[in-house]
Amino acid sequence: MALTLFATLSTGGTALAAVQENIKIPVAGMEFEDICGEDLTHTAGNLHILISYTENDNRVSGTMHFQPQGAKLVDESGNTYSGTGVGMVHFSQPYDETGAAVFTTVDSFKFIGHGNTPNLGYQMVTHVTINANGDTAVEFEYMSDLCE
Repeated sequence: MALTLFATLSTGGTALAAVQENIKIPVAGMEFEDICGEDLTHTAGNLHILISYTENDNRVSGTMHFQPQGAKLVDESGNTYSGTGVGMVHFSQPYDETGAAVFTTVDSFKFIGHGNTPNLGYQMVTHVTINANGDTAVEFEYMSDLCE
């Protein structure tokens, strides 16, 4: 997703680090697999995305923030959940092929169970570096399921 959004962003001229994109994407049908042993499917809501970036002569860098709005989910047993949380991607990529592209993602989402249904969630921090040769290194700094 970050690479696709970068391709969209890299077509403009010089910009200030301010919100350039404010997007809402419907999430009905989106699935989360194996969160605390449950597969969850969105039935309603949006993913709100804010994108800000700065361009100079040879690099674009910026941040994307993700936040669910009105997210409703259901598991395979019919239990319902409300989704909340935040995601962030910081990116920095050169326009030419002489430098490294770097992406860091931080995700923390919680699915609040209704009634006696337990709360579920996950947290993850990931670093991705793509060097000038196209070699990719991925580091998962932190991954955790939240099963309460």
